[in-house]
Parts: sequence; C-alpha cells; structure tokens
Amino acid sequence: MQGLGGTGAQQSKDCAFDAGSLLGAPLKISWFLVIFFVYQLIDAVNAKGLPVWVRVVTVTGNEFLLLLTVLCHEMGHGTMARRRGGDIAEVLLWPFGGIC
Repeated sequence: MQGLGGTGAQQSKDCAFDAGSLLGAPLKISWFLVIFFVYQLIDAVNAKGLPVWVRVVTVTGNEFLLLLTVLCHEMGHGTMARRRGGDIAEVLLWPFGGIC
C-alpha cells in the first residue's frame, strides 16, 4: 500500500496487540478499542439509576456483541478472499470496525 492509506494502515497495526488467530488468520485488537471499552465502563460506574452491576454487565455485553458482529463481518470478507484465491494477512479490530 502506498500514500496515506499505507501510513494509516501501518499506524493502525502499530497500535494493536495480538489476540490469537481465527481459522488460520492472525487476529489483532487495537489498543484504542480497549481504551474505549474502559471509558465506557468508567462512565457506567459513575452513572446514576440502575445498580452498578447491571450497568457494567450491559456495557460488557454490548461491547462483546459489537466485537463479535465486526469479527463475523470481517471473516466474511476473508472467506470470500480465500474462495477467490487470496489470503488473509490479518484481521484487525478497531473502534471504527475491522480490517481484513
């Protein structure tokens, strides 16, 4: 990749950690996604209304569903790439979705 796209892609990879592999494809998660999740947890703990445990479970469940949805979507891209003769270099999950 060249130009700004290549620079942005490299910066995204530099700010991510390895989270294992899925169907032979390396899985990375952006630190920004972790920071976003922690911010949401702090916000839920400081909110008023429902008990703290309900707010924490809700935030955790929502984050899990979001990551699972994005991961399924990106694996769909990867599956199609493999069927067309390509390969999956890695799957990156970050706050704006995913990159396969």
